[in-house]
Amino acid sequence: ERWLAELPEQRAACRLVVDEFEHLTHPDILAGLAHWLRHQPPWLTLTLASRSRPALGLASLRLRGELEEIDLSALAFDSEEAQTLCAEQLSFPPTRVSLERALRRSGGWVMALNWLVERTTTRAGFDALVERLNGGHPDFVAWFDELLAEALPPEERELMLQLGVLERFTPELMARLLEGERLTQRLEAFEQAGLFIERPDPHAQWYRFQRLFGEYLRHRRHELSLATQRTLHQRASQA
Repeated sequence: ERWLAELPEQRAACRLVVDEFEHLTHPDILAGLAHWLRHQPPWLTLTLASRSRPALGLASLRLRGELEEIDLSALAFDSEEAQTLCAEQLSFPPTRVSLERALRRSGGWVMALNWLVERTTTRAGFDALVERLNGGHPDFVAWFDELLAEALPPEERELMLQLGVLERFTPELMARLLEGERLTQRLEAFEQAGLFIERPDPHAQWYRFQRLFGEYLRHRRHELSLATQRTLHQRASQA
């Protein structure tokens, strides 16, 4: 309240940026910031960079047209952006075919493209590394392992592995295939946590995993019991 009261009613447009917002989890801080968003002056724009979706009453802001969201698909590099990255980081230009293959395999994920350019010094080396670009590569397995260990308890991680059987899914399909309670709410929590779940059409109910993350889940599927894997495949074939 005091900070809001000290702000002028009018001034030149200004933007306040808060990076790594996912680390702010204290309820009092979130409640205070939600209050700030409801009452901040019109000349101020608040920009939050976060791996997870903040609990700040975003739904009401979205309905009022006061929220602009940049999600995983919007952050994915296109061909022109990938060419610029390679031109800045590499001493050689990759072939168009190789670069397009890298974009398909990475889903345009900037971190994966950086992994490519930081580990190669020749065009042949780049081409060879593109062929190894997969969510089951040890580098990505280790990174995704750390992400899930930090973000999910063991029972939720197992649910995520089960969900990895599907190329795409809806909450209804998920409820038919998987066992457990509150599946729809748990899916929403996965999406809220920024766990590489995409909606190809934001107005539809279909979901899918980012390509490398989906490959990682299939790589880790052996952790499920054989009986569970057989049951999931049988249910998926009948869905």
